[in-house]
Amino acid sequence: MSVAGEARSATRSARIGGCYTGEVRPQPAIGVETALSRRVLIGAILGCAVAGVVDLHRNNYLPVDAILTSAAVLSVALASLRFRVTADSALVVALGYFGIKVLFWRTALNPANYLDFIQAYLAYLYAILVALYAGSKAFKRSDAAFLVRFLIPLFATKYILARLLSAGLREGSRPGLFTENNFELVLLLGLFYLAYPAITRGRRWWVAALCIVVVLSESRCSVVELVVVLAALYVRRDARRLPIYLAGTAVSALAVIYTFQERETGVGGLQSIDRYRFFKSFLFDTHGWHFWTWLFGTRPITPLPDTTCGRLDYYASLFSHGDPDKCYSVILHAFALRAVFDQGFIGVLVLIFVLSSAMSVAGAPLRVRLCVWGIGAANAASVSSFNSEFMLIVLLFVVGMNYDDDVSGSSARMVGRGTMRSGSPHGHPRPGGTSRETQRPGLRRSDEVEKRRSDAGARA
Repeated sequence: MSVAGEARSATRSARIGGCYTGEVRPQPAIGVETALSRRVLIGAILGCAVAGVVDLHRNNYLPVDAILTSAAVLSVALASLRFRVTADSALVVALGYFGIKVLFWRTALNPANYLDFIQAYLAYLYAILVALYAGSKAFKRSDAAFLVRFLIPLFATKYILARLLSAGLREGSRPGLFTENNFELVLLLGLFYLAYPAITRGRRWWVAALCIVVVLSESRCSVVELVVVLAALYVRRDARRLPIYLAGTAVSALAVIYTFQERETGVGGLQSIDRYRFFKSFLFDTHGWHFWTWLFGTRPITPLPDTTCGRLDYYASLFSHGDPDKCYSVILHAFALRAVFDQGFIGVLVLIFVLSSAMSVAGAPLRVRLCVWGIGAANAASVSSFNSEFMLIVLLFVVGMNYDDDVSGSSARMVGRGTMRSGSPHGHPRPGGTSRETQRPGLRRSDEVEKRRSDAGARA
């Protein structure tokens, strides 16, 4: 559909109480700017994915981080030309918090490199974009379904090729389509959950394909995120389907165990797991912290002790952009540790408030919000989570989704049930029919005819 066609969206018949009223309500036009906003983001995702699957020497030969971040910023800017900001409180809090951190950073005696500062506070810059985009209604469930149907085969192809040609396709230890799969699978899993209601054919096969992709990735945090998505999709208040849910949970648990065993070296135990080493470094660096430090975090931006940097010198690429002898909290990898070190628990609560407020203003159902937080929490225990452009895109889809279609779909199903019960279109009884609504109480049609004949005979 063209942009102009999207602006002239179709009307729908208003249905009240399952009946057709004859009233016609025009759907609000999304506008040319909002349609372009959607196309920019979707086009960037598709382009980077295709580039990744044809690159047989590394994950992706394109600068994926820069492309996706730029596309997200441009998408928000285009949508902002069309509609008024609705998440006012979230935007004010995000801007205020980030402004205070900038002030503390610039007034330091020896302010750190600006790239180090941006990397430490990227989640709060992304939160500003999410607050600006909330309520734009730029996306539909069908958009997410289109992306999922396109991406899953590409992910599967790249991961299978990585298994077959491990020497050429694996950067480090695991395959990737955009980048390291700990980061990129957040995008696929988040989009899949949003797309699920729009996937009307072959749902079980798509779910199975998603599970295969995650297991092939050998990513532990992605397997946990998969369990979160499956639980959000299938755990309902229906006791009859409880065995199915339990079976699905058991399969997911087996996948988790398999992935952990595949990644376990069997020599060093916990000591060989890098996330455990990061956690021990965090405990060492925060030993002796005062209550206020736990509450508000360190001063922006505080380098880690030299002993910690020395123990983690294997990750020299994550050292400071300005001073290669210094390292900051980014070297701890896990966003949960980095956020507490830099922001404290107050800063973490600020981020939770901004994102929750934006999702609520956008009309995201509670189950969607809980699933997003579950995916984010699982990813935060391993890598960047809300500091990643992949999580940013998921959040933009969540706050930019048109959930009115969900309500319309529910109403249509109610109308359909009413039509089947009454046997006529729009839930009305057929003229001359024998439904209860057309029968006179206590009087059948044959009795009424007989009574009329006897009255005519009496008058004669």
